Amino acid sequence: MLHVNASLIVLAASLFAAGDSTIEPRALLQTDAHTYATADASVRSALVVSTLGEGERLRSVTELPNGSQLTELATTDGAGRLVRAELTFNEQARDKRVRVVLDPRNGKVELFSPTRRTSWTVPTDLPWVWAPMHDPVSRGAYATPLEAQVALRAAMGNRPVRLLDLTRLESFTLMSDQLLVRDQDSGRATVVLGDDYVEILDGRPHRLHLAAIGGDLETVGTPGTVPVRADSFRAHPAKSITL
Repeated sequence: MLHVNASLIVLAASLFAAGDSTIEPRALLQTDAHTYATADASVRSALVVSTLGEGERLRSVTELPNGSQLTELATTDGAGRLVRAELTFNEQARDKRVRVVLDPRNGKVELFSPTRRTSWTVPTDLPWVWAPMHDPVSRGAYATPLEAQVALRAAMGNRPVRLLDLTRLESFTLMSDQLLVRDQDSGRATVVLGDDYVEILDGRPHRLHLAAIGGDLETVGTPGTVPVRADSFRAHPAKSITL
């Protein structure tokens, strides 16, 4: 387990070492890193959350059982709405790279793969969230800590959200209580994402139950602090996403 801890912490820190050119870097006021792993370390994830004005900037890398990797970048505003997200899936077994860009401000989703490029127009009336992605090899769907954090922010205002199915290129209106279940007594909450559910503790994903493997992706250790530079940066009608 110590080996898992060290490797995930390095993974989390590397998210800040490598800046991205498409999500504009701004001054970051507060940053914390979270690392997650299954008991057998077959699925691992690192999430870095930064305060960005009144919103959040999120970076995440999730490693799947077959060695494929999902990299996610996202920003939310002070109202909890998604501003932009970039999802990049690298399937190492077949050297396949798929990239999805969600741009709610302009009501557009773009999908890039070795065989196609697709642009899709989506209404901007409600905050956007997306269904979990499928691993093309195992066909299992995997919710991620970043996806859960975006969904949490979107649903906290007790308003409907717009759920995107990136396979069918369809979107659905979803009531907030279908996405977020609150426990008023304990202060905890649960985010429901497709067949997976995510336990929220202190405003952050704590444990993710992944139906695809019948196990949990749990927090490893305690949240850490990452050095910051101002210039560095089945509850749903939609099926899980297959890329």
